[in-house]
Amino acid sequence: MQNFNEIPAQEFRKEIKFAYADYFYQEVKHWIRLNPQHFTKAFPDRYVNSIYFDSINFSNFEDNMVGIGNRIKPRIRWYGDLLGKVSRPQLEFKIKKNNCGTKVRFDLAPLDMQKGISYQEIASILEQSKLPRYIFEIISTQRPNMIVRYHREYFGTPLKTVMVTIDRKLEYFKLNSLCNNFLETQKNDPRLIVEIKCDVNKSEKLGQTIRHFPMRILKNSKYVTGVEALY
Repeated sequence: MQNFNEIPAQEFRKEIKFAYADYFYQEVKHWIRLNPQHFTKAFPDRYVNSIYFDSINFSNFEDNMVGIGNRIKPRIRWYGDLLGKVSRPQLEFKIKKNNCGTKVRFDLAPLDMQKGISYQEIASILEQSKLPRYIFEIISTQRPNMIVRYHREYFGTPLKTVMVTIDRKLEYFKLNSLCNNFLETQKNDPRLIVEIKCDVNKSEKLGQTIRHFPMRILKNSKYVTGVEALY
C-alpha cells in the first residue's frame, strides 16, 4: 500500500458514539448485558495512551469541527502505564470516511516516558523506526500537542461482528516543545464514551444494537475535547 487511498472498502467499520455522565456507568453496562446481540467481555480491560499530532494551526481540529467527511488523524499509541519504558508503541493513523473508519498502524522504536518526553525525542523515535516515505511526508507537517489517556472496556458479539467499548477516566495532558512531566496542564473529563463498531456489510446489526441505548447519538472526539480543554 503506497497511500491511504488504496485501503479496501471492506476494511472500514461503521462507528457510532454515545457520551454519558460517568454516574451512568452501571446503567450502560446493564444495557450491554441485556442487549439481544448477546455481548460478552471480548478483551481484558486496559489503559490506552495516545500522543496526538496536529499542524501548527490545528487543521485536524478545524476539519473535525466543520465536519469534513474524510479525515486522517495521526497518533502514537501504547497500552498500560503512562510513564516508564514503552517497548511496543505504534504510530497509528485513524482514517475517517464520513461515519466509517479504519486504522493503519506502524511499529515504532521503544519509547522512554520515564521523565516525560520532548518533541525532539519523538522525532528521533520516528526516524529510528524505518517508516515508509509517504508516512514521513504526512507526519512532517504535524507536531505532537497532547496526550489523551483513558480506561477502556471491550465487549463483543459471539463472532465479534459488533464491538462495544466503554472509555472512562479520561485525562488530557498538554505537550510543549521541550520536556513534559505531565504534572501540570492536566484536565480530567467526567464523562464516559461508548463506541459501537461493526463491519460495513453488517449495518443491520449496528441498528439492532443502538436501539437499546436510550440516549441520542453524539458526534464526539476525544482529541477535540482535549484541544478545547487545554488550548
